[in-house]
Amino acid sequence: LAPSGGGPRGARRRPRIMDAGCGIGGGLLWLEQRESQWQLEGYTVSKEQYDFIQQELPPHRFRVFLRSYDEPQGSFNAIYSLEALIHSPDLPTTLKAWSRHLQSGGIVVLIDDFRSEAWPAQRKELVGSSEIQAALGMFERGWLAKAFVTPARLAELAHEHGLRMVANRDIGAEYDVVGRNYGHNAPRLPQERDWGKHQGWLGAMARRILTVR
Repeated sequence: LAPSGGGPRGARRRPRIMDAGCGIGGGLLWLEQRESQWQLEGYTVSKEQYDFIQQELPPHRFRVFLRSYDEPQGSFNAIYSLEALIHSPDLPTTLKAWSRHLQSGGIVVLIDDFRSEAWPAQRKELVGSSEIQAALGMFERGWLAKAFVTPARLAELAHEHGLRMVANRDIGAEYDVVGRNYGHNAPRLPQERDWGKHQGWLGAMARRILTVR
C-alpha cells in the first residue's frame, strides 16, 4: 500500500521503519543486521513479547514499544506487518492510523493471510462444506483472525483512508507452501474440545487445512 496522493519519494538518509506487531523482535533483529542505517521501531501489545525482547535478545539498537500498532509515534518512511494485521480488532482504524503516520512517498508492506477472491471451479463444492466452515471458525478463533478479509476488501478500506494498493502477490503460491511445507496434505480437523488449551495450535491446523484445500 502507498499514499493515494503519491508525492516525493526521496527518503531521509536514515529512514524510519515501523514493525507493526513485532512479536519477539525477530524481524527487527534481522533487518538491523542488514540495514544498519535504518531507524527501526517495533510495536507489540504483549507484555511477554516485550519482556523477551528486552531480556533475551542479543544487544540491539532498535526500540520496541508496549502499545498498539494503532497508536504509532511520529511518522515513518515504511510500515511493515508480518502476520499481524489479521489480529487488528478494527481494520479501518488501523489503516487510518498507518495512513496518518506514513510519510509522503512511503509504503506499507503486509505479509498475512487473506481470504481467497475466488475458488477454482473444481473446489467450489468445498466452499459450503461442513469441513471448510468448521475450519474457518476454528482459524478465526484460534488464530485471533479478526481482520480476515480478501485483498479486494483491503484495497477498498485502504482507499477510504488515503492509501492505494500498488501490488498484490500470492506468496503462498510463489513459494509453493502447499507442496514444500505441507506436502499437499490437509490433516483432519482436530476436536476443539480436546485441544481447547492449545489455541494457537488449533488455529495453525485450521490454517493448514484451508490453505491446502
